[in-house]
Amino acid sequence: MVGLLLARRAVTLIPAPINASSKADLERAAAVIPRYRELMDRLSWSQPLFVGEVASSHVGGDDALADVRQIWSRIESEEDWLPLRAWMRWSLAEEPEPFLDALCLDMLRGGPDPGISVPVAAGADHYASRFGLVVARSHPTSLAQRAEMAFARSIVSWTIPSLLQADAERILHVRDVMSEELAALRLAVESASAGHGDTGDVRAAARVYSERFGEHEQDLLLDVGDEVRPIAGAVSLTLVAMPPDVALRSSADAAAAVGGARARRAHRPGDVGGGDEVLSLLVKVLGRDGTKSGSRRVSVGGR
Repeated sequence: MVGLLLARRAVTLIPAPINASSKADLERAAAVIPRYRELMDRLSWSQPLFVGEVASSHVGGDDALADVRQIWSRIESEEDWLPLRAWMRWSLAEEPEPFLDALCLDMLRGGPDPGISVPVAAGADHYASRFGLVVARSHPTSLAQRAEMAFARSIVSWTIPSLLQADAERILHVRDVMSEELAALRLAVESASAGHGDTGDVRAAARVYSERFGEHEQDLLLDVGDEVRPIAGAVSLTLVAMPPDVALRSSADAAAAVGGARARRAHRPGDVGGGDEVLSLLVKVLGRDGTKSGSRRVSVGGR
């Protein structure tokens, strides 16, 4: 939700049949793969965001599924990822319909199958590094997520009010009302991440955004028959740079730790990946509707 508000354009992985080129291809897949139909039904709320070009499943016609399959091949062939192989379901790589079914199931239930979620996460990072995108990540809670932080280089952090729950029309409305402040904040963050701007510029832009959000809060959150009741709250955001293969490194280390000392090989920054980096935005929800400390007023900070 935070990414849909802050990004100029959000790119997300939408499962689709291999070589699907028409609406008829998607409809045929939905007819034979019930979980694909269920996932598409759950995602239907976001259709106005795609129509409004706020969200997309590709960059220039290139989506992330090819990157996911490339990561699958790397796990199979590269020794660095040996501890991950016990998690993989290799038969799916050659069976398009079972692969699509397994991917949809994993997304529907929140990603508990590492045989699917690890290649998807690593594929998304690889895709983002190819196109210069920023990957949105939740605040780390799992063992593998916390391990990723050992490879992270912090750039800047700030705290702002944001939508936490809303329908697509509400997101579009807030983006429109806050367009100038959002544009200034995006520019400041981009400049800081490229080393051309000061983190103080991010703090200043976040402060102006926060003040404007507070001034227009009643309009921004006014429920006028929304399909989903709009909810806002404070979020802590940290922009970090990580290796593009950070999900593989941290997951391999976690798998090795669980599997025993024989498979253990702790990766260190610089071990693998050639020194390239991908930007990630870490998102931590601090409170909803002002329940945190009784107020939605926020502060900003930088590193």
